[in-house]
Amino acid sequence: MNKVKSLVISGHMVFAGVIFILANTALANDGFYQGSGSTLRLAKNSYLRVHKENLLIIPINPPECYSVYANGKELKKGMDLKIDEAKVTIGARTKCNDTSTDMFSAKWRVVADYQVVVLQSQQRVSIGFPVDTWQRDFIAADGDLYYLYAPGVVNFRTYINDEEIKPLAVKKLRSHNDKTGSRDDNSNAFYKGREYLSGETPWFSGVMPEPFTAERIIYFLTPINSWAAPPPEQIKIEVRLPTEIPVTYLVPLELKPACVTSKALHYLLKNKFPSNELSLSMPSSGWLNSKKESLKPLRTLGQWKRWQKTLGGETIKIGCDAIEELKKSAEPDLQAHMSAYQCAVSCGE
Repeated sequence: MNKVKSLVISGHMVFAGVIFILANTALANDGFYQGSGSTLRLAKNSYLRVHKENLLIIPINPPECYSVYANGKELKKGMDLKIDEAKVTIGARTKCNDTSTDMFSAKWRVVADYQVVVLQSQQRVSIGFPVDTWQRDFIAADGDLYYLYAPGVVNFRTYINDEEIKPLAVKKLRSHNDKTGSRDDNSNAFYKGREYLSGETPWFSGVMPEPFTAERIIYFLTPINSWAAPPPEQIKIEVRLPTEIPVTYLVPLELKPACVTSKALHYLLKNKFPSNELSLSMPSSGWLNSKKESLKPLRTLGQWKRWQKTLGGETIKIGCDAIEELKKSAEPDLQAHMSAYQCAVSCGE
């Protein structure tokens, strides 16, 4: 799905922002796109550049649920529906049921703010934020509706200089970018190469019953390379934790954080275009609730070292608040190590 707005932009500096709410797997990116009909292509623009970008990803607790309609009728299990003939839309917010299998469950809120330098006035600019389509396993009268496509985002807002831009067009598009068009990013268990990298087995492997369900956050940063040079002065990203998931259970993949607190992962890129995407995984809170499982705390020095390796190595800063939280359940050797560890008072610059 894609949210597109054609804008008239002039002036030296433009402050822009978008807000949108994503489904279980947060998947989106930022860049310039062009196309006609149902084809979407990443495009270059040599007249606009990003001076700074701030990206904030916040869990929605509890999740928000929305009704789903197919051909104007609310989607329910067992309904007689031909997949090829179904036009699926997201309806109004509704009460979540125990499994949320017949509704759209929004679990993440994304706020992206940009300081954009206008190098030359633009009469027409299309800026897109492609997101993955939402999918859900429905057992209908004519079989499995797993590949029933619906928008993967709700409550999308765009602002320029604090003024909301309306209207926004929602389009179903075929992407020429393998990453934005891929449906292979979802998985239902932690496994090597997808939920963690080879050689970076999470410290909790073997601690928790396996396999256990994983959730992912994916935000494609590299499309920002299509904006004009020079690269952004800085790109700051904060991913806040769901209340039931300790920071030690978040597994960053392609992009490693600069600093970790008990409440969030913090990323910082300075004066360079991103060469990696923001991608991380974590145990599914829904799986934990359904299995009545609890996440065991990190306890030993060996587990600490494996956690550091997963984060990106010993150069990663760990906040003092996270250290104090970990000390509560740490064994003596880890207690001693953390007492001597130089923690970060703040994850600011």
